Amino acid sequence: MNHDYAWLKYFNFFPTPERLPEQEQAVPFDNFILAHLYARDDADSNMESWYINKLLKNISKDFNIIVLYDDNSKKEYEELISQNISNLHFMHASLAQIFYLSSKCTAMFGIDSGIRYIPYHFGKPVFTFSKYCKVYGKTQYSYLVRWLFNEKFVFPLHFEVSSAGEIIKNTLRNPAYKLYPFLLNDIEKLVAQRNITEYISQ
Repeated sequence: MNHDYAWLKYFNFFPTPERLPEQEQAVPFDNFILAHLYARDDADSNMESWYINKLLKNISKDFNIIVLYDDNSKKEYEELISQNISNLHFMHASLAQIFYLSSKCTAMFGIDSGIRYIPYHFGKPVFTFSKYCKVYGKTQYSYLVRWLFNEKFVFPLHFEVSSAGEIIKNTLRNPAYKLYPFLLNDIEKLVAQRNITEYISQ
């Protein structure tokens, strides 16, 4: 904590990669959310399938989601994959593809894992479900300074699906929600617009 370190440069504003990712696979839609919800079998950051299923179904009602998976996690999504939900897409992606998808997504949500750091470099909001957050909007400082960055983008495990879904979906509806994700509605009234007549005096 006492090192001469450029805290703001790397803590709130991740540097853009010097080499931008090349397109490895075309994405068939412009606006999509990236998701990574399973790390490995013994990871204590994983959430149960019932919650993941509810969350993905909620968000995919309104927006396209690309869910990243690998051979180990495919079994966790087999039920959802078999349902062929129109806005829900599953991708077994290489690291290069993940960088490309991270550069093109509008937002990401996932568990507390290494993959979620990648979209930060492209200025994307990343929502994290973490066991270190017990109440939305409140995270222990020691975890914020290590890897969670912004407590307004951290959800407790099993956070109410409708609220989590609304917060994540709002970032696609209006970019201002990337600054104020906790405002569930009326952001245009509260933040983005103002009545300039208030400042005009006769």
